[in-house]
Amino acid sequence: MNHRRGSCAPVAGVVLAALTLSSCATQSASELAEQRSGRVSNTTATSSAPSQAPQTLSTAANRVPRETTAAASKAPAPSAKCGYQAVDSTVAESQMPDEKDLQTSGTTPMTLNLGGKPVQINLDARRAPCAVTSTLMLATQEFYNGTQCHKLSTSNPYYLQCGDPTGTGTGDAGYFFPAESGKKGTFKAGTVAMAPSNQNRNGSQFFIIWKDSQIKGTYTVIGSVAPESMPVITRIGKQGTQPKSKKPAADTSISVVTMG
Repeated sequence: MNHRRGSCAPVAGVVLAALTLSSCATQSASELAEQRSGRVSNTTATSSAPSQAPQTLSTAANRVPRETTAAASKAPAPSAKCGYQAVDSTVAESQMPDEKDLQTSGTTPMTLNLGGKPVQINLDARRAPCAVTSTLMLATQEFYNGTQCHKLSTSNPYYLQCGDPTGTGTGDAGYFFPAESGKKGTFKAGTVAMAPSNQNRNGSQFFIIWKDSQIKGTYTVIGSVAPESMPVITRIGKQGTQPKSKKPAADTSISVVTMG
């Protein structure tokens, strides 16, 4: 599904310290959200992922499912440090993170209104500066507002997957970047990590571990859920999925994301 993009990225009402967004101000955040929600850059894949660090994530045992991203042609060159790269030439540079604003240290709280309940995620820039900077930019641009956490795993690994504007597992923000060094093995409940597509690429999707899990492969950890918010995540996990579906039975709509 194609959708025309504008040349300017909006700046949301919440200003994040140390993260200066684009100077373009002619396009509203809601318009960008509509544009982004129309972009589907991935195609569904059913094959199992290799055992090494993040490639195509699948539904095989001890894997975090994620559909494959098909890289479009004629995309601009990737950025220097993080390799942020547009899916194709319709995505403006101003709609991707600016590496001049790259966060390399510190913890930033980001709160999702998830099913009407606040869930605070503490993002750790030291662990994954490129992924955290991207996630924060998308949050301040209201990219996640009005989306759903579209997938729930009720067997090991136990996770809730979010960040797809289409709610299908195939949507993304219109750009990708190489996965940073990550973690494998035991993922404690509350861990938040990127859900990459194929070829070690991260985008907008992430997953939250709701119960201690063993995961094969390596995934970029970007932070953790605050202890006081874990009951919300645990309750969603225990409610299970809709009949004959991987969609959560609980309300997992993200109405708004705020910083702090």
